[in-house]
Order: sequence, then structure tokens, then C-alpha cells
Amino acid sequence: MSENDGKEKREVANAAHELFLLGQKTVEARAVLAELQNQLSDASNRLVDTQQVEQLIEANQQLVLAILLAQSDAATLPHLEDQYLYQELREANAAAKDMSERDLYKHIKDLLQERHVRWGRAI
Repeated sequence: MSENDGKEKREVANAAHELFLLGQKTVEARAVLAELQNQLSDASNRLVDTQQVEQLIEANQQLVLAILLAQSDAATLPHLEDQYLYQELREANAAAKDMSERDLYKHIKDLLQERHVRWGRAI
């Protein structure tokens, strides 16, 4: 029986040693897992930051395009206003052939007032 007791004690000691080694491997695996989780979190944060930067760049591009379009429209509008004014003056000139000087000035004044009201400007 003492041989059986010695054999059992060795098996118990071997099992305890294996359990100890498994415990160490578990601790090491948990440390590696924690490091991987930190790396994943860092990568995820960088991805979010990158996406935010990309969104800011896209929004900035859209603002620049909107500003350029507004400037283009603003530059075009006075040109169109001038065309309308010239047309009105040509019409006034054509109508002047049958008007006195006073009637011509009154007609031009009326056209200019109408133009300012139409374009929302004060006289």
C-alpha cells in the first residue's frame, strides 16, 4: 500500500504542478488579451479620429464650393442688373423721340425707381 500511496502522492503533485502551469499560462494569456484589447481600442479611436477628420475635410470642401458659388452668383448679379438698366435706358431713349425733356426725365426717373423697388433697394 505504501507504493500506492507514494504513487498517488506523485500523481497529486504532478496534477498540482500542471494546474500551477495552467494557471500561469492563463495569467499570461489574460495579459496578452488585455494588450490586444488596448491595441484594438487605440485602433478604433484612431479610426474614429480619421473619420472625423475626413468628415471635417468634406464639410470644408462643401463650404469652399458654396462660397465660390455665392461669389460667382454675386459677380453675375450686378452684370444682369446692368443689362436690365441698359435695356430700360434704350427703351426710354426710344420713347424719348415723342417726349419733351421734362417728360423724358420723369420717365427715366420712374424706370429707375421701378428698378430699385424690383431689386429690393432703397432709393
